[in-house]
Amino acid sequence: MSINIYGAGIAGLSLAASLSENHFENYRIFEKASDIRKSDTAIQLGFNCFQALKDLGVLELVKNKSILTNSLNIYSKNNFLKKTNIKGSLFIRRNDLIEILLSKIGSNKIVFNQKFNDKKTFKTDLNIDATGGRDGVDSGRIASWGVTNLPANHDKMLKELNLFMFPGMHLVTYPLTDNQLSWTYIRKSNNKKNNNIVKDILHPIDGRNFEALISKTIRLNFKNKCNYLNDNKKVLEIGDAAHQFLPHLAQGATQSLIDGLFISKYLIKNNFDECIDNQKFSDFSRRRLKLLNKINFQSRINADVFQIENQFISSVRDFVIRFNTPSYNWLFNSYYES
Repeated sequence: MSINIYGAGIAGLSLAASLSENHFENYRIFEKASDIRKSDTAIQLGFNCFQALKDLGVLELVKNKSILTNSLNIYSKNNFLKKTNIKGSLFIRRNDLIEILLSKIGSNKIVFNQKFNDKKTFKTDLNIDATGGRDGVDSGRIASWGVTNLPANHDKMLKELNLFMFPGMHLVTYPLTDNQLSWTYIRKSNNKKNNNIVKDILHPIDGRNFEALISKTIRLNFKNKCNYLNDNKKVLEIGDAAHQFLPHLAQGATQSLIDGLFISKYLIKNNFDECIDNQKFSDFSRRRLKLLNKINFQSRINADVFQIENQFISSVRDFVIRFNTPSYNWLFNSYYES
């Protein structure tokens, strides 16, 4: 069996690394860029992908490049609500994770400057689309993000995971190694009134022109329903191509990573059969797709909860959060088992 993987991002490289880890080398990765793209972003890896990282043989490598936290500080309009325990998250620069995954793959496996077109692909037994989210439903929200150096006199809370909730927007900050901070600012597309609030929080840390910085945005889309098989049933889609999440549950990179091992597991289970049985694969993926759809739904709910604009309702939300911790055991007890 021969496999073509399109996209050298987290999902595509995770699949390739898993194939190599299981001594299957008859695959190629096609990337439209001329080199592995560098990124000034960081990602949060949830506890539910730790087993996947371990199975890839990279858990300790990832931990060495990450900050691990087991708690989350929640704020409402700059007022501290509570510190809540979470199962555990790793914060890592995207570039570092990509480099670690690349270390598990032969240098001759990637073909650059090659776009993916599912109507005209290179001859192979199986095409995997890991090119990311290109379509989906407009969520009505936009996002800005970045990585910055922490000053010597920074507030110690910036070395922890923080969620700031405001009307029509929310801000997440988390620490990185080498005394750096990553931040993500998400707001409704028509909401600019809170830009100054975010500036007040972050400008003391980052002296750059913050108005210009937060004006660089990306529109957030989501898929109504997660699915691995594309419309013509001839290409397996993984990562954002299969399930484009809103970043309100920190599961985008986590689930892309898990996807690579999930597909690898299916191929191993079927002895790398050259013919993908659509019905068999649908049966295999049913439980995982159910989980992914639940993540999709929960992340959309979280955005609405974080960004409540009505003052009375937001006060009720704050009261509930202060005295109640939502359970995510349904998520953290799951990984890529079907």
